Amino acid sequence: MGLRGTRLLLLGRSSLIRRSDGQYANANEGSYINSLCPYFESVTLCAPSCSEEILDQPSREHRLRAENLKIVELPRTPNARIYRKLWNLLVTTVRVLRVAKGHHAVHFFYGDLRAVVGWVASRCIGSIAVIYVGGDRSMIGSTGPKNLRTALIRTYNLAMAAILSWVVRRSDVRLIRGDELFKRYAQLPRGRSYQMAMMSNILRGDAVPAITGSTELHNPPRILFVGRYHPETGLYDLLEALRLLIKESAQSLELWVAGDDSEAEQGNLLDEESGLSIRILGHVSNGPALIDVYRSCDIMAIPVRRSGLPRVLIEGMSQGLPVVATSVGGIPHLITDGVSGLLVRPNTVRELADALTRILEDDQLRTKISGNGLQVARSQLPERPASHFVKGVIAESLGFSD
Repeated sequence: MGLRGTRLLLLGRSSLIRRSDGQYANANEGSYINSLCPYFESVTLCAPSCSEEILDQPSREHRLRAENLKIVELPRTPNARIYRKLWNLLVTTVRVLRVAKGHHAVHFFYGDLRAVVGWVASRCIGSIAVIYVGGDRSMIGSTGPKNLRTALIRTYNLAMAAILSWVVRRSDVRLIRGDELFKRYAQLPRGRSYQMAMMSNILRGDAVPAITGSTELHNPPRILFVGRYHPETGLYDLLEALRLLIKESAQSLELWVAGDDSEAEQGNLLDEESGLSIRILGHVSNGPALIDVYRSCDIMAIPVRRSGLPRVLIEGMSQGLPVVATSVGGIPHLITDGVSGLLVRPNTVRELADALTRILEDDQLRTKISGNGLQVARSQLPERPASHFVKGVIAESLGFSD
């Protein structure tokens, strides 16, 4: 069922890349936008955008091709000074308000001040405000080394969390990912809350069958990391932990790294870790290609220093991978230590090495964690694309009948 005559204003979550043949988004968001467009008369997407000369990321591979999609470019603010960020926020607000009139719903994402802009636009034009909440800013920076930088990150994220919570509570429709967040917002007197699965190109039907036998390891065992080459992702903590593990056990290991960082950064990774076999995969498309990578490995490591609830955590568990992860953000709400995964404190190389050793050596533990993690992941993955669910919620809110 389409929403006849309905116009949707959508504030994008991540940056687009402008190429000669159109605008490109990452696989998850691009698929979501393209599949959402057919339900509406028109969709206006407001999102940060730049040319591929400025931001050349292979992950921006999904072309936005819907005929009824109009794109309004917003400024990007990566690593900008505070006055520049404020100026770009003003420019963003003006551009969104200029195109907002005539739209029946404004859809935006929890995460940064664009959510505030989306809510303000909905109030100005008298439309419904639809927010997707997939994390909690107050949890970011709550763990890690106690120093001035961590304290500043913690203070900033608490302030952002307070502002975003205000927006969430005053939105007409809340699309909530995760049990804990849904419990928090389900009983609010204003608006309606709906619990939904995460936005992913991997659906519940893509999960592996039930795990009944032992989980045998490759020779050498393959440990998977998916993410950027950055200290915050914990990749370098993982490298230190694996080096320590190899030194103490004389065991051979193979690390698979999937991410779209530069060739220079990939080369530095190889040069620094000559004692460890590393397979650099580069960017891997979310969907069948990434499923193949998950199924080709034995253990997934998510050693992030700060995060919300990583999508790759659920996707990896859905393919039967036992997970070793840090207890930050929403991860402890999803994983029970020793039952559906192993949890360690962030930035603790020794704990990470011990957890990896434990899961490598204990076949029964590995099998138990794989099976329990699979059940958790199935409960989080969507049965159908997220756009179908969101369309239904907006239709109900606008008074459409089946």
